[in-house]
Amino acid sequence: MGYLSAKQVAAKWGVTKEHVRRLANEGRLSFVNVGMGPKRPRMRFDPEEVRLFEERQKKLGTACPPSTRTASRRTGRSTSGSMDVSFRARLAARESAKQGPPPSR
Repeated sequence: MGYLSAKQVAAKWGVTKEHVRRLANEGRLSFVNVGMGPKRPRMRFDPEEVRLFEERQKKLGTACPPSTRTASRRTGRSTSGSMDVSFRARLAARESAKQGPPPSR
């Protein structure tokens, strides 16, 4: 079997080809540039290197320890201290403030 493309490796792992390219650009997954230059490499991956990468990831992959923190519950008061006032209530308050004694002529 020959070299694999980023798309083929991505399909094998169930990730995007951009993720495979990112791993290669970071130096975590070796590749062969079959393109004409370094500006826009055409990455191809040796199946043996892909298998070795998988083995390294298996050794690195450990389960996350369970969280010891308990989720804090929200209190009834919001942290901003703001008040919820409806539009109608604000409009009524503005109208009542405007109503004063009628202007004299």
